[in-house]
Amino acid sequence: MGKDYYKQGDGKDRYAVYGDNGYEHRGKAEYGDDGHMTRLDIISPVAGQPGYHHHEWWNEKEGYGHEIHPDH
Repeated sequence: MGKDYYKQGDGKDRYAVYGDNGYEHRGKAEYGDDGHMTRLDIISPVAGQPGYHHHEWWNEKEGYGHEIHPDH
């Protein structure tokens, strides 16, 4: 049976959604001292490609990025 996880604190938000075979989606957001978001990371499975995941990110210095990685 799946479950959801969410934790907030220390300038970060973290979440994860777990299915029967481990995590399905997860991510985190980081915030500056004034409360604005400075970084966002999202990990999710690749449809039709077991063993791979999407990694999407955004941060203030580099902007948006996306890659597909083997699960580790």
